[in-house]
Amino acid sequence: MIHSFSFLKTRIFNLLSYIDRLSENIKGDLEGNGENEMRAEAPEG
Repeated sequence: MIHSFSFLKTRIFNLLSYIDRLSENIKGDLEGNGENEMRAEAPEG
């Protein structure tokens, strides 16, 4: 029971950090920075 609770806590924490990263990416897209980040990750060649 306690083990599953700690597992659930970890899942929730991962989900929250994922949502946080996602919202940062969306903010970057709105400001026009998201495009530059994507270009840096996968440069056309």
